[in-house]
Amino acid sequence: MDNTTSPSPSSPERGSLGVGDLASKYTRLASEYSKVRAQLGVLKKAVIEEKNSKENIAELLKENETKTRKLEAEMDALNFRNAQLMRRVEFLQQESENQKYNKKSKNEITNDVNSVMSEELASKIEDNARLHAALDEVDKKYEDKISNLVSTIQSLEHQLSKNSQKDRAEDTKQKELIQGLKFDNVDLVSKVAEIEKELVDSQDKITVLKVQLESSSNLNQTQSSPPVKILSKMSLSNSRANNALPLNTTEARIQTVEVLSTLGESVQNFVAASSDLHTYWEHRIKDLKAGFKLTDQSSELSKLLLQNVKFLRPIEQSFQEVLSNVLSDPKGKFGYNLVKDFESFAANLQNYTSYAVQDVEPILISCLQQESNASSCPPTQQAKNGQLISAFKHYGRTLTSLSKQIYKLAKAQNSNEALEGIENLTVAVSQLNQQASELSNIFNAKSSDEAQLPTVSGALKDTNTCIVSALSSLSQGTSILSHHLSDNLPKIGLLLTSEFTEEDTTSEIEEKNSKFKRTTTHFWREK
Repeated sequence: MDNTTSPSPSSPERGSLGVGDLASKYTRLASEYSKVRAQLGVLKKAVIEEKNSKENIAELLKENETKTRKLEAEMDALNFRNAQLMRRVEFLQQESENQKYNKKSKNEITNDVNSVMSEELASKIEDNARLHAALDEVDKKYEDKISNLVSTIQSLEHQLSKNSQKDRAEDTKQKELIQGLKFDNVDLVSKVAEIEKELVDSQDKITVLKVQLESSSNLNQTQSSPPVKILSKMSLSNSRANNALPLNTTEARIQTVEVLSTLGESVQNFVAASSDLHTYWEHRIKDLKAGFKLTDQSSELSKLLLQNVKFLRPIEQSFQEVLSNVLSDPKGKFGYNLVKDFESFAANLQNYTSYAVQDVEPILISCLQQESNASSCPPTQQAKNGQLISAFKHYGRTLTSLSKQIYKLAKAQNSNEALEGIENLTVAVSQLNQQASELSNIFNAKSSDEAQLPTVSGALKDTNTCIVSALSSLSQGTSILSHHLSDNLPKIGLLLTSEFTEEDTTSEIEEKNSKFKRTTTHFWREK
């Protein structure tokens, strides 16, 4: 018998079955884990919903508790009232029994009624006392709040008044500085013009000397012709020095630009001063309301004065457009043809005149009359107001006349009408300057007298100072414009009535074009 044992055939099979079981178990575990993981999200969501539901239930519970407390309070009130009613019922029952059996006297019944009424009256008195205490507390609370707000408003108004005075003072200083710079600029422009004139004279003298030198070298050949040439050059030099007739269109353009740029600066000064006058007079209306009881016309005048830029700005723009057309057009318009370009300027000036004389002036005069009729207006101020009213009327009539003269000039049909229009315009500007000076002097006297009154405010003093400065600028601006027109009247007359040649020598064209460029460059730098 062979004792050697062979390995059991079932051992390897068991090993392989154990691995399969583990794999299947692992698969089941993985499947269970996936299910549990999938259920975890559902569980979290359910927990969150449950938490939200719990919070909602807690809020609902709080609301129910609040309602319950209110109901309990109402129940207590009802119980108290019920107790009163029960006592009342008992009393009535007792009274009924007393009447039925006649066991109680009338005095006892009356005492019981008084007792119940006393209880009710005591309850009402307690309620009334409680309400009065609550009302007093509310009144005190709002009184403190109103007092704090009033003090805050007063503080802000005081600060606003200080800032307004400071701004007006600064504005006045700036206006005075600008006015000084404008006069300095006028002086510098006149000096530059004199220097340019001297330069032209020097160049003409050099030309004369050259001609004399040439004539002396050729004296034996031509003895009579050099003196004629020298005389011709000297006449040309003198005519240019005295602003006589330009030789050609280039020289006409130069002189036209010089005249228009000088007058344009005066127009700018007039517009700025008029705008300042309207603006500061509107401030004066506000400052006067504290001392005089003015009617609603003051509010209407204030609104009108604030519209001044709408009428003044187009005047300056239309004048600059005329000058721009002369500068930009290579050929340009000269003489009588140029005045037609001033139709827009004349129309804009008429619009402003209508606004200032027909709209503003009547209401302004009415407000001055109301100021004079006020009980707090002293006799000196009443007299000054009367003079001021007359000055405003004269200024308005003169401004209207000036506007008509400019419109008539723009509609001139020939050079003679244009020349006559320029002469009439010069007279009208001179008259306007006289009226502006008179208006400035009268208001300056009124302002000085008004500053001595004990009732005048610091803000009104500052505003009057600004108005005095604006009227002074208006007077000085119209004076400068009047002088410019008078000084340039011969030149303007020649430009209006003369005819110009189209050609010239090459050297003279180059020289005049160079001068024209210098003039236009100087003008646009100023702008």
